[in-house]
Amino acid sequence: MADGSSGGDTLRVCEATLTDLDLLAQDMRSDEVEQVVAITGAPFHPGDTAFLFAQLGGPRWTLADPRGLPVACFGVEPRQAGAGRAWMIASKRGWEQYGWRMTRVVRKTLDTLLAEDFERIEVMALASRTAAREWYERGLGMTFEGYHHKWIRGHDFVTFGKVRT
Repeated sequence: MADGSSGGDTLRVCEATLTDLDLLAQDMRSDEVEQVVAITGAPFHPGDTAFLFAQLGGPRWTLADPRGLPVACFGVEPRQAGAGRAWMIASKRGWEQYGWRMTRVVRKTLDTLLAEDFERIEVMALASRTAAREWYERGLGMTFEGYHHKWIRGHDFVTFGKVRT
């Protein structure tokens, strides 16, 4: 199975669509909404958020549940030669029902991208997102790289990275 599970509760990996992103943006966790607002400086609107993610370049995927409904979309936007910034949008339901499966798929995909396409992949998050910070380190195997005071629109952010070994 794509997610390493053995039963009927597997996640299917497919190409991400604007429709998938829109459905997910309507059910995002509050800390993820807070981060979108901090980055854009605009009030949160699911359709605008979906369109924002759809405009990012690079490879992108949807993780769909057994019924075919999206639980997460993720990808890596090329930033400069050999480097990319990972992103992800997920539903509350996705995290609750498929969190460890999503983690396995995302980590395996990032590791494959590092082996084949990128020398470095980074992520950024609001510094206040402690659960996300733990997930980047423990779940995705990334290394904390820095704390950026008042980095975007006066908000503190942190960065994590993973490099080809």
